[in-house]
Amino acid sequence: MSNEEKQKRADYRKNRKKWIIIQAIIISFLTIFLLISSIGYYQKGVTSYVNYNETSEVDYKVFLKENDFYEDEYIGENQSYVASLIDNIEAEFFYCLNMDAENITYEYSYSVDAQLSVIDKNSDVEIFNPVFNLIEEKTALQNSSNNLKLNETVLVNYDEYNKIANDFVATYNLDNTENVLILKMHIRVKSYCDDFEEVGENEYVVALNIPLSEKTVYIEMSSSVPTNGNKILACQQGIDRNVFKVLSIVFGIIDGLCIIGCLIYILLTRNTDINYEIKVKRLVSNYKSYIQKIINGFDVSGFNVLVIDTFEEMLELRDTLQSPILMYENEDKTCTKFFIPTNSNILYLYEVKVDDYDEIYKDEKSEVLV
Repeated sequence: MSNEEKQKRADYRKNRKKWIIIQAIIISFLTIFLLISSIGYYQKGVTSYVNYNETSEVDYKVFLKENDFYEDEYIGENQSYVASLIDNIEAEFFYCLNMDAENITYEYSYSVDAQLSVIDKNSDVEIFNPVFNLIEEKTALQNSSNNLKLNETVLVNYDEYNKIANDFVATYNLDNTENVLILKMHIRVKSYCDDFEEVGENEYVVALNIPLSEKTVYIEMSSSVPTNGNKILACQQGIDRNVFKVLSIVFGIIDGLCIIGCLIYILLTRNTDINYEIKVKRLVSNYKSYIQKIINGFDVSGFNVLVIDTFEEMLELRDTLQSPILMYENEDKTCTKFFIPTNSNILYLYEVKVDDYDEIYKDEKSEVLV
């Protein structure tokens, strides 16, 4: 083989190896990104529970009409009040949510209304219950603090609602009713987790019950906010889970296409040298205990050379003749000969060579030795 041919084949192997390495590096990076996005998607899908505590309260003041008995402008909480002296009632609603973790993304909303309830004492069923909005619903997204505090104040004209209840009772000549004005603050907390939708929102009501149509009034506070520790489904603030899902799909598709492309490139760029090397290595690896490699040439003069079609036949001959299979590869590494010489001057020969072997050596002298 000429030096030019040797250099050409060496350059081809070098360039092919370089491109395979580049493709392998790209595939490795894509696989790493795929794993990261898949892990992120999985972790975002894991339901996480965050401990939290809630407190609620309503403070109120009863403002009085001008009278000859009370010097103060208003009376504080937890007392009985003369209904005819009540001018306005100022109610201040408090709600506080404290979480053990930070950077929790959740949505909250709240509103305040007044429900006038006329109840039939015989059946304990409401027969009139109009609702008046005092503070329209307010909604906000919380994602930076583990503490939520709500504080709203409303001023209620007691005579206005008392007149509505008395007019309704008088119009229909009702004489066995219980009339009450209920000031309510509605609080809703919604977490941003897929599974949270299955159990719904956390919705609470903080209420102030004010009797109507009575000579004296005692105001009571009620709340559906639990006082013990609770758990809420919550997600850490960050990239949405769907983003990880999309990234996983994109990286998976690109990674798969690159792997297929690399395999196609490897197959299409396998030249005759590579095929030859694979065949030789496979034979040596599978049958190394039967093969004896020689470095120097073997003089075939005086032998009758019989070419064998398959290596399996060589193995059968080896078993029959109880002789080792000798192996010799030429200096250019383009042809390997496996042969078994016998005492009867017959030499059995099996060759593995590059496909263009005859073309390469057409202008050169054939080797004397196997």
